[in-house]
Amino acid sequence: EILRCLVGSEMCIRDSVYTMEATAQATDLVLMTKPAYADKVPLFLGINNVKFRKKILPGDTLEIHAELLSERAKKAIATCKCAVYTAGDLAAETGVTIAMR
Repeated sequence: EILRCLVGSEMCIRDSVYTMEATAQATDLVLMTKPAYADKVPLFLGINNVKFRKKILPGDTLEIHAELLSERAKKAIATCKCAVYTAGDLAAETGVTIAMR
């Protein structure tokens, strides 16, 4: 596995990658609930301002809160702010930008 572990470290980065993927999926769900985007396909544009507050380990249950932060309706591009919690503690924060086509 290419992303298995950081070189020279026992800390695995795979869980961080999966966490960011989960925030992108949560953003898709937020946008697809809007009538204007109901029949559209979400396309990942980027992720910004990622902050890990707590280590996320295999087996942790993630609770993801996503809210619409900004929207360019004419271009069908939106950014959501996501907060990831594990065991009730804030574990990560990010901004995810999606285009709906």
